[in-house]
Amino acid sequence: MVDVLRVIGEAYEQYKKNWRKVISAFIILFLISIAFGIIDFVVKLPGQFTCENQRNTFIVILFCISPQILSITFGIIESLIGVVVILAVLKPFDEISRGAKVVSDWKSHFSPQLKNAIKIVIFKFLVFALLLVPLIIYIIFNIALFAAFASSKQDYRLFLTGSGLLLIFIFVATVILELIANFLLNFLEIEMVLGGKGLIEAAKKSANLVLGNLLNMIIYALIWFLISIGIGIVKLVLCCTVVLLPVIFIIDPFFITPIRLLSLVILWKEFKG
Repeated sequence: MVDVLRVIGEAYEQYKKNWRKVISAFIILFLISIAFGIIDFVVKLPGQFTCENQRNTFIVILFCISPQILSITFGIIESLIGVVVILAVLKPFDEISRGAKVVSDWKSHFSPQLKNAIKIVIFKFLVFALLLVPLIIYIIFNIALFAAFASSKQDYRLFLTGSGLLLIFIFVATVILELIANFLLNFLEIEMVLGGKGLIEAAKKSANLVLGNLLNMIIYALIWFLISIGIGIVKLVLCCTVVLLPVIFIIDPFFITPIRLLSLVILWKEFKG
């Protein structure tokens, strides 16, 4: 058993000492998020006033369909940039976790990680698509089956009860699998950058690490869940103040995200022995 609470505490202490060496990466992530959010809002804004009950094909394509396509494109670009920055900052985090006095500049690792980032973004999409496919198929099947029951005027209350229970089971199973997949993908990034593995080999190594340390991962996720609740309470308190209101927007990107990422690097090393 790995003491995951100690790992998170160690990540906090290390980040507290070395945050100046990596904070610029998270500032860029924060600014990119704001920039793409503003662009997405501006692109979709005309459609808010023109798409309702609109029958002109040209206007529908220009103001209703095109903004959605652009929004998806911007989302992919933002995700890709975010993954590249995260991959680039893993090297300095590795050095910080080892207690190195000299930490390399994350920007020097940015360009070499672009190829890995593209692979990871595609792999993430495929993993989460595979997780959602059974749930989508089940829902479509039940809609068709319910329509058949309704048209035949049979008593479908038993069907609804059984179907509902099965749906809850599939939903819970999907959430658990998604949690496991999140850890797998986090370790996949670390394996590719710090372990120097290719995508397939890194995926195999990550899956073995997660499945071999499943109880530790559940405890780790539970601790971060409790931390997020505590942070949420702090944010609610800060909402009551005007002066400290901006602090709400910097807690997650500048404190929680980097500490969580550093704790994953340390945890990965603990699992590797």
